[in-house]
Amino acid sequence: MLADAARGLGFLNWLPDNDRVVRRVPLLLDVNGEVQPSIVLEMLRVAQGFPSDVVKSAGRFGQTSERGSVGVEAIKVGDAVIPSQADGSVRVWFAKLDPRRSIPAWKVLEPDADLSDLAGKLVFVGASASLMSDVVATPLNPSTPGVEAHAELLEQILSGVTLVRPDWAPGAELLAGAALSLALVLALPFIPIYWTMLFGLLADCLVGYLSWNAFSQHGILFNPVVPSLSSGVVFLVGVGQLYGHQRRQTGEIRSAFGRYVSPAVVARLVQHPEQLHLGGQQRVLTIMFCDIRSFTTLSEGFTAVELSTFLNEFLSPMTDIILQEGGTVDKYMGDSIMAFWNAPLDVPAHGMHAVHSALEMRRALFRLNAEWKERALKAGRAFQEVKFGIGLNTGKCSVGNMGSAQRFAYSAVGDEVNIASRLEGTTKQFGVDIIASAATRDEAPDFAWLEIDHVKLKNKTRLVPVYTLAGGQEYGSSLKGVGKSEFGGGLAIAQGGSRLA
Repeated sequence: MLADAARGLGFLNWLPDNDRVVRRVPLLLDVNGEVQPSIVLEMLRVAQGFPSDVVKSAGRFGQTSERGSVGVEAIKVGDAVIPSQADGSVRVWFAKLDPRRSIPAWKVLEPDADLSDLAGKLVFVGASASLMSDVVATPLNPSTPGVEAHAELLEQILSGVTLVRPDWAPGAELLAGAALSLALVLALPFIPIYWTMLFGLLADCLVGYLSWNAFSQHGILFNPVVPSLSSGVVFLVGVGQLYGHQRRQTGEIRSAFGRYVSPAVVARLVQHPEQLHLGGQQRVLTIMFCDIRSFTTLSEGFTAVELSTFLNEFLSPMTDIILQEGGTVDKYMGDSIMAFWNAPLDVPAHGMHAVHSALEMRRALFRLNAEWKERALKAGRAFQEVKFGIGLNTGKCSVGNMGSAQRFAYSAVGDEVNIASRLEGTTKQFGVDIIASAATRDEAPDFAWLEIDHVKLKNKTRLVPVYTLAGGQEYGSSLKGVGKSEFGGGLAIAQGGSRLA
């Protein structure tokens, strides 16, 4: 009976996406080589009394040309012109369910039903029960009756509202993603990660706002997920690479300086690697050479194991003192230590730190001698007091990685280094344990310095004064105005303490 009474015939097919949500509805289908209209399109044709629909396309619907697929551009049904996708479908701008849009069947079938509200209206008749298998999922409702969805599409067409995804939308999404990704790549090396992440989030929010505005104001579908995800992946990859680079850089810094400088200096280098300048660099350093006196004779009384233990017991506290004062251990040469201050990081008052290290090393040697003497007495063997000489000099040196491509070390070289070494050697001649140049003495003028002689150093045309260290700053204040002549010209500093002998 329905077929006999019908003035048109249309299909009810849907085009669900991969998530089984209906966002598009076909208005035309190619059925056995014939173009068939949907029920919505057929209802519009019958309601307006037109014999057929007009389809505007780049070629015959469903056919291909030499350049590829050709599709529908628009469909004209009477006075209504419907822009469509290339496959003849339209995107439905679904609305929330509105009870006023539907009338229960039982009200219509009552004998005295008032149907005046339906006058001049286009009416769909269909089932809404879920068991009738005419329930679909839309972006706003997971269970929308099919008849309701058709009514919303017809309402959209009659109101002239369009919801389209232009051909340029995929390209624009890729371009936005590439631009945002490039901006993050350029920003990551120079801007802190948290600020870069904030910039990316703000950019994603801007893309989302523009997408929403295009949808709500102009009916244009632009997918903000593509640029957001692509830029997010690029950001995570960039952060991973930066983290890996930072870890490698941290490992290299710890490997290069962990054995030469204090942990605090290494931590500063890790946090601020830009302060690290490798390679040859001219810097004003204070250099120290420390050497045990008569070590060859001293070592004859030790076995190989005892000698190793003795050197470790001597070098360990001396190295700790140097590192605590911000110094850098250049190298160990048997029983000798070479160290310097003011590299690789700036050390304010580096001369004072070096001089204070020399005083602390003197006190440490006094304690070590006391321990070694007590140990020797308990073992019933003779004890020979251990003495050392320290040379200090301040001047401009070349500091950086020295050596070959296969093996190198962070070291300082230059004439000032040689002077410090020679000053350490002269401690034997003058019978003192610490000798410093005038340059180092000027760096720490408040210490207890005593001028012991004038010597001619390499590359110097005249005699220059050299000084020995009698004590710290408090002791130095008690020696203001004391000169060599007041001690009869013969001065010596006791190895065990800071008093004048």
